[in-house]
Amino acid sequence: MNNDEDTDTGWIVETAIRFSDYPELSKNPIPAPGNIWQVGLHRCGGKTNQQYSQWSPSMTPQPNFHRPQDFGKIIFSAEPVR
Repeated sequence: MNNDEDTDTGWIVETAIRFSDYPELSKNPIPAPGNIWQVGLHRCGGKTNQQYSQWSPSMTPQPNFHRPQDFGKIIFSAEPVR
């Protein structure tokens, strides 16, 4: 962990979103089951070994984190998903 000289094989993101803080993101402040949001999750890092990864890769020769058409999708569910 945090070893800048190795090559990471994966990464994990865990987040909590207080939906009431972002009412402009949805007609309803809390997403309903079946709602789909497009989300861009990215990781850049490394001083000696530049590492770029995207949850949903862009279809560009170089990493490009600013292409909404390449963002992944989050599908909300009322049922636990494992």
